Amino acid sequence: MLERISLSYITFCRGGGIILLIFCLSLSSFAQDENNTLSSDSTAQIHFEGDSISIASITLNGNNITKNHIILRELSFKKGDEISTEDLNEFLKKERNKVFNTNLFESVEFDYKLNERNELELTVDMVERWYIWPIPILEIADRNFNEWINNRGADFSRIYYGIQFKQRNFRGRNENLQLLLRGGFAELYRISYDAPYINKKQKTSLHIDAFYREDPNVAYKVEDDRFVEINSTEGPIKWTWGASVGIGRRAKFFDYHRLVLSYRNITVADTVTTLNPNYLADGKNQIQYLSLTYRYRRDMRNIASYPLSGSFLEVSLTKEGLGVFNDINTASFDLDYSKYFDLGNNFYHASGISAKVSTPNDLPYENSKTLGYSNNMVRGYDKYVSLGNSIGVLKNTLKYKLISTKININLDKKKFKYFSSIPIDIYIKTYADVGYSSQNDSFNSSELNELPNTFLGGGGLGLDIVTFYSTVLRLEYSENVHEKKGGFFFYLSADI
Repeated sequence: MLERISLSYITFCRGGGIILLIFCLSLSSFAQDENNTLSSDSTAQIHFEGDSISIASITLNGNNITKNHIILRELSFKKGDEISTEDLNEFLKKERNKVFNTNLFESVEFDYKLNERNELELTVDMVERWYIWPIPILEIADRNFNEWINNRGADFSRIYYGIQFKQRNFRGRNENLQLLLRGGFAELYRISYDAPYINKKQKTSLHIDAFYREDPNVAYKVEDDRFVEINSTEGPIKWTWGASVGIGRRAKFFDYHRLVLSYRNITVADTVTTLNPNYLADGKNQIQYLSLTYRYRRDMRNIASYPLSGSFLEVSLTKEGLGVFNDINTASFDLDYSKYFDLGNNFYHASGISAKVSTPNDLPYENSKTLGYSNNMVRGYDKYVSLGNSIGVLKNTLKYKLISTKININLDKKKFKYFSSIPIDIYIKTYADVGYSSQNDSFNSSELNELPNTFLGGGGLGLDIVTFYSTVLRLEYSENVHEKKGGFFFYLSADI
């Protein structure tokens, strides 16, 4: 008798703005909703003789590039181990999700059967993704699509374009090489290397990164709770470059520790410091500093791109200025925590808290925290920002799965296995957020700003359309308690 647990998906290329959709789809394969991918080859059930069973073998198929140990590292058992027979399907489902969440495979299937000695023989069937590709870049320079439309008048000069070269799963060891060449609104050049395991026990990781950036446009203050920019037609007015090296430790399957040492060098033109002497503090045109960051992450989400159950925690401590240079001396603490609840009957609830605290209070403008980005946004204030040395946001979402279906495409299923149908899940939701940003006079803040040092509250109704894993289309209508203009907003990411 054979039991099968399968999961297949297509990734969707996305970023902070708009990315070439057609090109990305040509490189990817799509995902089905996790709850619809559990199936059995037989209606008969396997009956176990005891409370536990021995793993006789683990056979890996389809990993032509990926090394076996990269896959086996994700499993909480090995050949010869005894595992409980209670809720075995649910246990193997979670193990399969761990392999799936490496993002190395288009599909993952777990098959198991009993041999003549009443031992479990497990087979893992995988289809590897395409790991080498150049990705053209076309994305907006603003915080999100809504700011670009509402605050910038859909100005096409505020577009980044370029190309990104990626070598994923380098040497079959889940290592990543990346080269980014980007022009347009601001020039950025970046090279990075990530190795998840650099020791025999596969617990220590390495990250190396270097970049150079030029900006002809600089946001130097906030007025009427929106960024105010200086725009140069004669070339860059801000230059930033730096490098970092990080060492990580995966103590357990879901626990990650990372220590990162970084160097930053920032230079701005006189026009910037004239408009805001505190931009780099004390009227400086140039600062350089070393920083040290410790980050802890515990990721228990069922599927990272659109979680419906589980939890996520990330805590980081950063010290900027390590005594080598005396240009800056700050410290900060960041917290992100979210919890996801499957309430049953297609109802789901998610709560998230995000907090950032910095010291001293008189931070340079460049190093201030901003309420209005990603998890630090109170919905209803999508078009606005608030700077401060400390910010906090609490978010809540209640949603109902309205539709779960597949759109069949008339293609040869043998040749186009992952393109023959497209799964679509639609959730209707309601949400409510609160937030706060603490600010002092050093931020060169305008008296027209209403949001600093006051509680923010917003909420609304929306739709989440989930098609491809890593692809979420959010359509939301939000309002806020400050009677600032709300409206309809559009995003390409999960809200919590």
